[in-house]
Amino acid sequence: MVRQPGSNHSNSIGVLICDDAADMRELLTRIIERRDGLHVAGEAADGVEAIAVAERLQPAVIILDLAMPPTTGLDALPQIKGVAPAADGVGLAGVPASGGAGGEGWGAAFRSFGWAREVPDPQAEETFARSKLHYELRCEGEHAAMRAMYRELLAIRREEPSLRPGAARITVRSHATARWIALRLDAPGARSLLALFNLATEERRIPLVSEDGDGWLPRFATSPGEGAVPSISGAMVALPPLSAALYYKEVV
Repeated sequence: MVRQPGSNHSNSIGVLICDDAADMRELLTRIIERRDGLHVAGEAADGVEAIAVAERLQPAVIILDLAMPPTTGLDALPQIKGVAPAADGVGLAGVPASGGAGGEGWGAAFRSFGWAREVPDPQAEETFARSKLHYELRCEGEHAAMRAMYRELLAIRREEPSLRPGAARITVRSHATARWIALRLDAPGARSLLALFNLATEERRIPLVSEDGDGWLPRFATSPGEGAVPSISGAMVALPPLSAALYYKEVV
């Protein structure tokens, strides 16, 4: 089913909900429609319909039930990724019927996204115990550092207009072998942002291009501590392994 977009959806992110349970689709719709910047673009009740609707709508986000009969979401996933390459994210829900919890079906879903480690069993008590938050530890050691980082990220999201859905022109550069990404956002009347990501397990020197210009100031880094944002030296930034940094530049 394709929903008719409202007039206030032009700058929001479209979500496709794929689930054979009508009550679950309704619940997810209510949750999504309450979030600013999101809207439900369409629904599908099985894998075949999910492929067709995804191809027609080209949604930004897809929520896919893995266990839909007669064609499961797991079976439909490769075709969905093929017909809707613009989808930035695919959320997987449910336990696939093939292989059972923690079985081959579940493992195949993880491996389709490049997961190389042991696949957690979603029904195992150990998995639940590992994922449970212990709020009493929020002010201790690495827990406090992680909490502070997320609070800072939320503040950046509130304070930077360029991060609002549809507000900025986005320019992306990347290097598949070196495993780095450079993401620039430019929005009218707002300061520009430059986000750099090092996805490698070694330090990477990420080059800036002439279009980036100079004048970038440090805003945020995943590495804790004062002066943690790597400085820009010439037209190059050296990022530690598995880290990210954000810079800003005022509009002239």
